[in-house]
Amino acid sequence: MSKNFTKGFTLIEILVVIAILSILTSIVLTVLISTRDRAKGAAVMTSMRALANQAELLIDSEGRYPANLCVQPTNPVYFRAGITYGNFDLGPLHKESGAIRKYLMTQGWSLWQVYCTVDTFSDKPSAWAGFAMVDPGQVYFCVDSSGFRGANYIAGNGGKCIPF
Repeated sequence: MSKNFTKGFTLIEILVVIAILSILTSIVLTVLISTRDRAKGAAVMTSMRALANQAELLIDSEGRYPANLCVQPTNPVYFRAGITYGNFDLGPLHKESGAIRKYLMTQGWSLWQVYCTVDTFSDKPSAWAGFAMVDPGQVYFCVDSSGFRGANYIAGNGGKCIPF
């Protein structure tokens, strides 16, 4: 009696291979998606650092910034109680602020403005702070005139970053 064996894979073997490949694919996709989100946040943080560096170039001989550095809108924005926020859109940092805003808008995030505070809206400020959302999970990045740069901070009164 001769037995004829055909070469090939059984259905069970093929299903096992498909299951393993599916699991590996889901792991890789999860890692890639989280990495992409972190990269988006890093792009905003880098742009905010560039904005801060540009602001430091605007300081005058008295240690003050231009009066229009952070402009208070006609309809003030209150992100946190007791703090009036302005924006950089009408002042010398409008290009940097606009680039960040444009990027945030393309991401579809709910907060796409770069908000700022200064120690005085009526005169040339000596201190400023600005912040933007870097992650849709309510993570903010703040920079200020003291050189502070940090995540989970927002701009507070007096042109300083405060914990969120």
